[in-house]
Amino acid sequence: MIKGYLGELTIRFILSFLNKKEYKVINNVRVFHNGIMAQIDHLIVSRFGLFVIDTKTYKGWIFGNENAYQWKQVIFNNTFRLYNPIRQNLGYTKALQANLNEYPDLDYFPIVVFTHGSKLKVNSSFPVIKYYNLLKIIKSVKDENVSQEIRVNI
Repeated sequence: MIKGYLGELTIRFILSFLNKKEYKVINNVRVFHNGIMAQIDHLIVSRFGLFVIDTKTYKGWIFGNENAYQWKQVIFNNTFRLYNPIRQNLGYTKALQANLNEYPDLDYFPIVVFTHGSKLKVNSSFPVIKYYNLLKIIKSVKDENVSQEIRVNI
């Protein structure tokens, strides 16, 4: 629990370097969909779309495939299973889309970011990255599609 909190603080610190006029960072967003609460670690509202960021603090080697139900964490000779964080974050994104259905043309960018201590061996078309690549991934999106009015409403 503390490890997860510290990981989220690390990402929050990194996100604080984004231009505040272009990117609105909201931490610990709770959305409800079909009677289930989803807690999004970090949501960024920008003129480029919404970035839905899930923070992971696992150590060791992380093996995964975008379509797999579970991934593997390997620490020395010990293997552990974890729920696919891409699937988890896509669930958060769908819950957010359902809550923002009056804006059907928004672009959503789900990102899974791992903090210190992990080596990623992941096959995915979605960004599954280390913390030091986060700002580069966010800033690589250049197509504007969200008006100032919509950003304020969100």
